[in-house]
Amino acid sequence: MKKAIAYYRKSIKPKGDTTEEESIRYQRESIQSYAKAHNIEIIREYNDIGFTGRNVNRPELQIMLNDLKEEKVEIDELLMYSTNRFGRDLLNNINTMIEILEQVEVVNFVSENLRSDSEYFKTLFLILTASAQDEVERIKKRFASAREGKVIYKKEFLGSNLPLGYVKDKRTGKLVAAKSENTADLEIIEEYTFLQYIYIAYAMGMGQREIANNLNNKRTSTPRKKKWNNKSVAYILGNPIYTGVLTGTLESEFNYFVEDANVEPIVDPLMFDFIQYKLSMSKQGRKPRAKYHLPEFIVCENCVVPMVVDQESLICNKCGHVASVREVESEIKRLLIGFLRNNKLPKDELPDMKMLEQQLRFKKEKIEKAIYELKERQDLIESSYSDELAKKDMIDINTSQQNKLKIDHQYTYELLHFIEAHKGKLEMGNFEEYPLIMRVPFITFVNKQEVRFLFHKSLFK
Repeated sequence: MKKAIAYYRKSIKPKGDTTEEESIRYQRESIQSYAKAHNIEIIREYNDIGFTGRNVNRPELQIMLNDLKEEKVEIDELLMYSTNRFGRDLLNNINTMIEILEQVEVVNFVSENLRSDSEYFKTLFLILTASAQDEVERIKKRFASAREGKVIYKKEFLGSNLPLGYVKDKRTGKLVAAKSENTADLEIIEEYTFLQYIYIAYAMGMGQREIANNLNNKRTSTPRKKKWNNKSVAYILGNPIYTGVLTGTLESEFNYFVEDANVEPIVDPLMFDFIQYKLSMSKQGRKPRAKYHLPEFIVCENCVVPMVVDQESLICNKCGHVASVREVESEIKRLLIGFLRNNKLPKDELPDMKMLEQQLRFKKEKIEKAIYELKERQDLIESSYSDELAKKDMIDINTSQQNKLKIDHQYTYELLHFIEAHKGKLEMGNFEEYPLIMRVPFITFVNKQEVRFLFHKSLFK
């Protein structure tokens, strides 16, 4: 009875409950049947699962080659299913086959009925290997074409991990904001809140590292389930997908930039441009204390270019217009503080912050309890009622109540989070001692007669 070893390869790793043996069953069954019919005993099997045919450094292949060289197995034949399971790279296949034939008398590709001791083995082996390599190239091109079509023509997001703050609409495939009307998952709704926090906190002057620390303290993680750091915060701030734009690279060579994609914009383009300007102007290391409290973006109205601070002056390098820093700061404070006072309660009417925090925390817990009870009631309706029409009406009413509570929960959470983050600073009547107010994301236009503002709608309704 002849003795043989068998080698199997499959490039895709098994998923779910499927074992490695089950994933290559068709190869094993064919080789076992062949061995039984030809009175061959298979004394050892080698399996490479999840490795492409172009990779010659497959672990089990290397173990097999080493076993043959060191004569750990004494055999008459090496059995394989087909040349494309052996490999899909012409040069590597040739070199590896030469190495194997120095140790083994016969190599047998069962499905193709191709033996190394046959007259036309070398010619057919080269043809089949070259064909396998060509097939890989065709598959890659088809796959690249399909991905390109999805991105360029359908304008769809391709990543396996959805960006922070997004969910996918099951009906349209569109990425939409993770609000309560689009998802019932409170954790994902919370991620949308974290996204808003990152942009607004950075726009108001908080550093990337401090933002990351605050997010980690809230026990949240990045879309890749890792801890936040300054780099992951910077990636979120610089990702144009939040303005509805898809960017990336296909097959390491084709760069794409798709506007008006199948993505709901979350961040206003004006806000995003402002953030990019801040990122480009930021420098690493300890920053000097500012002498004046000025907005980040001051523009010469005549030229619409940023003005630069030079000691006591604001200067437009294009037209040479000069404005006094002190006068501009004073005018900004006068207008901005007046605006805020007209839209806030007077100082003596402000609630006690500690009491307000306790009230909001109690309200949040009460809403969460009510949502939980509604979910239990919905389960009871689905299991108890046989009248489908009545069941549907009751479930619709229940779902509507849940959605209203989820919206209320989101707003309550955001206000509570803001108060917790600004304890000790919320003396809303004393704006002079709250310099962050001066750094909110709006554009300041300066000309010879006046100072004008463009407020950002996300912060000022």
